[in-house]
Amino acid sequence: MRISTFARWCPFLLLSVLTLVAYFPALALGFVNWDDQEYLTENVMVQRGLTAESIAWAFSTFEASNYHPVTWLSLMLDVELFGLNPVGFHAVNVLLHLGNVLLTFLVFRRLSGSELTAGIVAGVLAIHPQHVESVAWVAERKDLLSTFFGLWAMLHYVSFTGLRSWRRMLIITGLHGLSLLSKPTLVTLPCLLLLLDYWPLKRWQPQETYNADRGGFGHMPIWRVWAGLCWDKWSLFLSSLILCIIVMLAQRSAGSLDNLSAYPTPLRVGNAIVSYVAYIRNEVWPLNLCAFYPHPEHDLNFSSVSVGIVLVTAISLAAIKLRHRSPCVLIGWLWYLGTLVPMLGLVQVGRQAMADRYMYFPMLGLSFAWAGCLTIYSWRHPSIWKIAVIPAALATLVWIPLTWRQISYWSSGERLWGRVLEVTYENPSSHLNPTKARNPVAHNNLAYCLVAQERFNEALSHIDQALAEDPNLSAAWNNRGALMMQTGFHTKALLDFSHALELKPRSEKYWNNHASALGELGRFEEAKSSLDRAIELSPKFARAHWNRFLVWVNLRNLDKALSDLESYSRLVGSVTPARQEEARLLLQQAATPANAAP
Repeated sequence: MRISTFARWCPFLLLSVLTLVAYFPALALGFVNWDDQEYLTENVMVQRGLTAESIAWAFSTFEASNYHPVTWLSLMLDVELFGLNPVGFHAVNVLLHLGNVLLTFLVFRRLSGSELTAGIVAGVLAIHPQHVESVAWVAERKDLLSTFFGLWAMLHYVSFTGLRSWRRMLIITGLHGLSLLSKPTLVTLPCLLLLLDYWPLKRWQPQETYNADRGGFGHMPIWRVWAGLCWDKWSLFLSSLILCIIVMLAQRSAGSLDNLSAYPTPLRVGNAIVSYVAYIRNEVWPLNLCAFYPHPEHDLNFSSVSVGIVLVTAISLAAIKLRHRSPCVLIGWLWYLGTLVPMLGLVQVGRQAMADRYMYFPMLGLSFAWAGCLTIYSWRHPSIWKIAVIPAALATLVWIPLTWRQISYWSSGERLWGRVLEVTYENPSSHLNPTKARNPVAHNNLAYCLVAQERFNEALSHIDQALAEDPNLSAAWNNRGALMMQTGFHTKALLDFSHALELKPRSEKYWNNHASALGELGRFEEAKSSLDRAIELSPKFARAHWNRFLVWVNLRNLDKALSDLESYSRLVGSVTPARQEEARLLLQQAATPANAAP
């Protein structure tokens, strides 16, 4: 009994050890200057924790150009438990990743009937360096949560596939909904379940039914079987459709869909084809991974697209040919192709060509393809394991150190973006633009880190490089304006902020910065107009309310100044004693000519 109990729990113990060994360095990480501010360190509503107002905000906001209330609630819960201590946030990410690894094992054990196949798939998820971005990045909590609830829904589906009941589908739909409300990437889940219905669940096979007209039994037509399988998942399709519409509205409201005109359809399709191959390359050879792979834009090589088409077609044909002998190859390959579609940039959001985090769930399909194939052939040829066990052990010994190295790049914004520039410039073959290395986003984000360290000359050099590569990068104009503000060149800062607003007129942060520059120049009426626009775009933007309070003080309108001060206090929840004292002194001095500027 003791041996059987140990054997039953041994895979879970081994996978847990592998996961924790691979990711324990993540507990020493802090926050980075990439979305962590928007999600946490500068987000007043999240920092308030779980309150009635913050919970209502989580379900109503399009903050970060997206809609993921469950992710917001998760971060708020962490604030309640850990404050702003990054150790707690990273520990939760690691535990969620561990939960995903164990759920993966359970799901694929059900699908394949083999603990060995399930262990391989879960083991790749546990330690592969390509998953570091999803685990080590606090703002990517949404990826872990989405996968967690999605795998849980799949486990229910494959475990109770023989029972057709509304209770079962209610549970699966609820879990799918939580997945979509964490991050709307698993909109393809109902299609994936249909794929599993084909194999290994084999629910598509014609069923014998009684035919009253013919007075006997007969087989149900195949089209009716598939229609029934689709109808069985109507609630999942509806959930996916609703979330797609909401997310499109969120991204449109933030101007994130403007890239549709900047990236023509042939370019987006070509990039998607090349990305399919590039992701596989990074799984097999994960040496030149980084946080941001710039979109090749019009430099995308026709030869790269041609090679991508040939490889994807060849693998697809091989998988179809092997569908009877090794159906796991076809299912795993289609899993990979299908679940990656929402992240391929066919609807381009952002300036990246691809991202490591996008492979967190789709890689399960690739792992299932080769692990299931290896298991099947090992049954026929047991000697295969003697050959396969050596590369498996080597992969483990190599991947864990590579994962540690990849985690180390997330220790600071400077290391993160320095690594991006190193990969995309010094190793051009590692991304999708081998002919002309350009990465203005990385230059701009590295400059942001250098400004915080008051290394202004280095920062200005990187910003100028970013603008030389892309004069339409609004964030670079905004960052240069911030640098000019810190170095006392307020007129130049105003020009830079104005240029940023021309490129992105719906950014409340840019309007706020524009007002700050106007305030430093003593142009308070104009500053008030800019702040009015910022607050119109984001009524809960606390910093803009504080800056408008300063403007009203300078304009000696105490009633409106007190109104904005009250709004600021309500939004931040708890005003620091230092800020309270500052406000008191400013109000006392409001009647004198020497007034504070925003």
